[in-house]
Amino acid sequence: MRDRERGSALRSSLPALQQCEEGTLMHRRRSILAIICSILALWSPTAGAGRQESNENQQRAPVTLGAAEVVVDVIVTDKKNRPITDLKPEDFEVYEDGVKQSIKSIRLVTTAEGPTARAEAKGAAKPGAPRPAPPSVAARRPVHLIALVFDNLSMSLQSRTFARRAALDYVDRMAENDRVAIFGVDRRLFLVQPFTSDKKALKRAVNQATSGTSRQFASSAEAVARLLQSGSGEGAPPSVRLAAAEAYTPRPDENPGAAIEAVLLSTFRSFEAFEREAQARATVLALLSIIRGQQRLPGRKTLIFFSEGFSLPSNLWPQFQSVVGAANRANVAIYTIDAAGLRIESQEERVSRELSAMAEARARGADPTHVEGGESMLGRAESLGRMNTESVLIELAEATGGLSIRHTNDLRSGLRRIDEDMRSYYLLTYAPTNQTFDGRFRTIQVKVNRPGARVRARAGYFALRTAEATPVFAFERPLLELLFAASPPRDFALHMGALHFPVPGQGTKASVLAQIPADIVDFAPAAAETPKAKKKKKKKKASPQGNVYVGELDVLALVKDARGIVVGKLGQRYQLRAARERVEEMKKSNIIFYRSLDLRPGAYQVEIAARDARSGRASVTRAALHVPAPSSSALRLSSIIPTRGGEPLRPQERDESNPFHFGQTVIMPSLTRTFSKSDEQMMFYFVVQTRPGATVQAKVEFLQQGQVLAQAPGTLPAPDERGRIQFLATFPVAPFPAGRYEVRVTVTDGTHRASEHASFTIVD
Repeated sequence: MRDRERGSALRSSLPALQQCEEGTLMHRRRSILAIICSILALWSPTAGAGRQESNENQQRAPVTLGAAEVVVDVIVTDKKNRPITDLKPEDFEVYEDGVKQSIKSIRLVTTAEGPTARAEAKGAAKPGAPRPAPPSVAARRPVHLIALVFDNLSMSLQSRTFARRAALDYVDRMAENDRVAIFGVDRRLFLVQPFTSDKKALKRAVNQATSGTSRQFASSAEAVARLLQSGSGEGAPPSVRLAAAEAYTPRPDENPGAAIEAVLLSTFRSFEAFEREAQARATVLALLSIIRGQQRLPGRKTLIFFSEGFSLPSNLWPQFQSVVGAANRANVAIYTIDAAGLRIESQEERVSRELSAMAEARARGADPTHVEGGESMLGRAESLGRMNTESVLIELAEATGGLSIRHTNDLRSGLRRIDEDMRSYYLLTYAPTNQTFDGRFRTIQVKVNRPGARVRARAGYFALRTAEATPVFAFERPLLELLFAASPPRDFALHMGALHFPVPGQGTKASVLAQIPADIVDFAPAAAETPKAKKKKKKKKASPQGNVYVGELDVLALVKDARGIVVGKLGQRYQLRAARERVEEMKKSNIIFYRSLDLRPGAYQVEIAARDARSGRASVTRAALHVPAPSSSALRLSSIIPTRGGEPLRPQERDESNPFHFGQTVIMPSLTRTFSKSDEQMMFYFVVQTRPGATVQAKVEFLQQGQVLAQAPGTLPAPDERGRIQFLATFPVAPFPAGRYEVRVTVTDGTHRASEHASFTIVD
């Protein structure tokens, strides 16, 4: 009886359904100003929908598979680097994380110039030994994908000439089934020639890729070297003169030449830090993009990287590791060629000179934590370990099963060695004994029973079962461990939503959103954020010049299909910066994570983890996601989105493809789905896709425990020229007692109907 009276009271208090006027929409710049870090611009066309159900207490089982296989390309040579091709299956052993694995198949892949051929591993297998895999039709004539990448950021004009001659010679000797692409890296990634076997087109592309002028001026490091060779230092060794510049303070009676030298050295030293980071970032991202572009193609791929190398600042080390991980997952072997050839000054000598300079500067009283030009002396000392550009090229090649060609002006002989690798290698497969795919890196070691044999194979792989090869970034690894933990953490409130929107002519968009309170982020003075300080979790006092505090928040969402396979990996590292006096204000806000993706119809599970990088505080939550099958009906309805309003949208920010952009407002979903009795009204936003010119009726119903308490019918506004209707329904909160409710929206065009629902809570 009480429920019927409550329903009657609600029915009498709800007006007919009305569109919330834009002028009356509450543009609430609350203290919870969302820190939307370039997320709304990342929308992409999707084919998904979502119905969210909270299931926090469900047991979180690791992804397990019954027949997963790891494929490893193994190159075996003798002491003279000649390929060994007569090994038997029983001559091989493979270890994963030090544990011996059972090899399922081994075959020798050999290709000759012109027509290609594939031979099985020779010799009869012993009882119980793995059987050689039978060759398939495609395997008898494989296509080799080879990417020639020219790093114009590092190469001098002379180095480009060497690289051009070697590449042209390589193109002349291409085999029939080789498909070569030409890329150039010059602050941006340029595709000069797509994959082709057309030698004339490739030669034109090589000439174009190596004739740029981005390095007409010497780098800052070379400028510093020239200054040190000048005569203004009165015969002092280079380390002393660098130290003097590091610790320089002007004196009224000093030699003007010393002051001028200190200014010039300081100028180039400051810019060198920025130059080094910009070059490394562009190069790393370019390599990662090329590798990801080949990840869906089967078989072994080759990337030949012409470069003089690049210094790797400490803050870019995780991205470099991501390149290695992506290459190993995509089966791309990276071969690096030091185009500088024989160097006058070795990289070791340069690093030694820099370290000596810092020791001298420290002895003169220079502050090692003082930040100038974006880098402190401590930060520079750590970066020096990776300033040896040759070591970066070596590591890139060795970690991916390739070769590093260096210390030679005959680059063509190096390319011939690379060509031999591609023409003869063993293809080995095994099923790992560890069938828990938790995202951790697993090492691979291959041994052969042949004295004097040299074995090269990729270093390992990230054990994440995905529908396609996806790079795992360094910041994502701790988050993967949290997502697959038996008891995931819940250190703070983490709210998420899985929504869907109809897209004109494109099916449906699926999106994942999460709301993280900014007060969980541990801010620290920017000057204390050297890699060592960050590693030890110790806070140091900021330098007198520094009033900036920084914090890092890492977020990762995994979308799994009904088989437990990861079909979407959505990650973001938020780097937050604020003046010291504004840190507390920032902590009162929320950080909004948003991504969208393409999904096929079916049932999915979305899991998301958020973690403060400094303190390690973390939370994990999950939600169900259902993508409906395509419908022949012209009438479609989005998710129903509870909201308290939105934020003003500047005209230049307006994006017609973004369903959250409503007039001059960006709708802010309430991921907590909670309204307070102190709120004047509650709002529900949805999007309808129909035929242009159609008349659509809508009915909003409020339910509790399955019983309809109240409803509000109405006619929706006319659709736009694309057939889209955006609607924001508003209702008073006062008539609703505190409790849990469900809102259900049904729309009809007279012929078809569609319905969606969402739950929400009202609190006192």
